Amino acid sequence: MQCNKCSGLLVATEFHDIIVGASIYMARCLSCGNVFDETMILNRHNPPSLKKLHVKRRETGIML
Repeated sequence: MQCNKCSGLLVATEFHDIIVGASIYMARCLSCGNVFDETMILNRHNPPSLKKLHVKRRETGIML
């Protein structure tokens, strides 16, 4: 596997969550240190719809 950022070698790395006590495997680049997991890659290909996001509009001007 190759890194999308630098074309370096990706290796499987185990990460531990101390609070939950669980561990997950992620792909880490040996050259640049970039970390990928399955959810991140899927979200890049199919981003959440902007219509679903609630964005509060900022009002400009002077309030009297």
